[in-house]
Parts: sequence; structure tokens; C-alpha cells
Amino acid sequence: MITKTYKTPFQLLTKMISTWGVRKHSLFFIGFALLLSLYLNPNQYKKNQSREIHFAWPAEYIEHLVLGLKLPMADFFWVRFIQDMGYKEHEGKNNLGWSYRMVDAITNLDKRFRIVYVTGGTMLSVEVNDPEGARKIFEKGIENYPHDWSLLYRTGYHYLYELKDCAGAARYLNEAGKYGAPPWVASLAARLYTVSAQYVVALSVIEDNLKRFEGLPMEKILRQRKEELLRAMHGEKMDPSHPATQLCH
Repeated sequence: MITKTYKTPFQLLTKMISTWGVRKHSLFFIGFALLLSLYLNPNQYKKNQSREIHFAWPAEYIEHLVLGLKLPMADFFWVRFIQDMGYKEHEGKNNLGWSYRMVDAITNLDKRFRIVYVTGGTMLSVEVNDPEGARKIFEKGIENYPHDWSLLYRTGYHYLYELKDCAGAARYLNEAGKYGAPPWVASLAARLYTVSAQYVVALSVIEDNLKRFEGLPMEKILRQRKEELLRAMHGEKMDPSHPATQLCH
């Protein structure tokens, strides 16, 4: 029975090689399992410690370490991400942080994992407050699903609400209109520089996300956004700097 606690995975690996007679051809699998522990052990993170320092491998390296098991490992990492969905780095460090790296790694392993683009991108955009990470994930999704109007529409919303880029939002909404979106989407794209059209786009995406994230912590954030948008839409006086008062320009 192993009674000693090893402080790091590498101490444990060294002990396995020197004392427990681990066969050489097993070392890769053991090393990979220990590498995964950097992702999988939620108890390793202290309350006020950033996860960035625990796992900084570029996502493109992950696919070379899974022995061809890309799809099962994508599922494996996705399940891990769901356990801490919405994790935030310290203030000011959310952009391209742990949550983004997880979603990026998953979609490198399985570039056709559509739900990760939709749900992961939305999570980065709304709850994690990582607009740049969300932009990269949404655009990565569109590279693999160029005719998916729902994904194009969500990307348009991200450009509208988070990035304040009307031109970018209109571009993606126009594309959504070409590939099966309801006719009113193309009409909204043409009118996107009007405030009323911006509110319609934002509210429609929030309503859809409320169904998707029902019962999860992000539901509260989405309901708050919906309330703020409705208040602004109905002309209630609000702080001019509030996102809901001017979506894009």
C-alpha cells in the first residue's frame, strides 16, 4: 500500500521508475496521466491562486499527446471543463485564461465538436468575461461550420453586445441570413445601426441562452442582462456607460 504523499506528479513518476519497477513502455501513459492531473485535480488550486501557472501548454500540443484518441479525450476534457464552467482568473486576467485554454484544447482535439463552440463561446462571453477568448472560439467554430446560421447569429450577438462592433455584427448576421436563419435576421442586419434592431438581436440570443442554461449559475446573469436591456429599450434612465444603453457603433 502506498502511504507516502508526493507533492508533485513528477516526484511520483520518479518513485515509480526507481523503486516500483515500472516498465519503460508504460512510462508514456503514466506521464500523460500525470500531465492530465494538472487539468483534473480541482483540489490543487488554492482559493486565490490563478490556474494559468498550473497549465500553460499551448492547445496545439495536446493533440500530439493522445495517441490518436482525439475524440475520447475531447469528451474527457469537456466533462472536466463543465465541472468548473464559468471559472474566472483574477481581476483583469480573464482574457485567454484557463477557461479559454480548456475550450481551445477541446476544439483542437475535435474540430467538429459543435456544442463546445456554442456553449463554450457563450460561457466565455457572458460569465467568464473573456470577450477576446469568446471571439476566437466563435470564429474557430465558424471555420469548421461556415454554414451554421445559429453559430453565425451568436457570433453576431457577441460582436454586437461584447465587442461593440456593428460592422462585424452585421457581417455575421448577413451570413446567418444566407444559410437558413429566419428572414427577419437579414432585415435586422441591414438596420443594425438603429438601436431598436440591436435590442431585438440581443434579446433573442439571451432568450435562447436562458433555455440552454436553465438551472445553471449563468441563468442569473442572463436574466439580469435581459432585464437591463428591457429597461434601456423602454427608455428608462440608466448610466450612459452601461452596456445596455449603447450596444455598438
